[in-house]
Amino acid sequence: MTTLGRGDSDTSAVPLAAALKADECLIYTDNKGVHTTDSCVVADSRLLRTIKFEEMLQLASLGEEVLQIRPVEFAS
Repeated sequence: MTTLGRGDSDTSAVPLAAALKADECLIYTDNKGVHTTDSCVVADSRLLRTIKFEEMLQLASLGEEVLQIRPVEFAS
């Protein structure tokens, strides 16, 4: 187990985890998680308990700010 320092990104962590053949890569953030839409704009957006790679790719490509699109592509 290791941690990357503050300011390192999911774009660094996910390819590193893949190269090390890690079982998982945990991304800690101050966000509560992934919502169905931007919770700052839409008050009744729902927090998703699970999400598929394809769904996260679509949300990231549309501007969801929880994860960048590149690490989602690496992870899939």
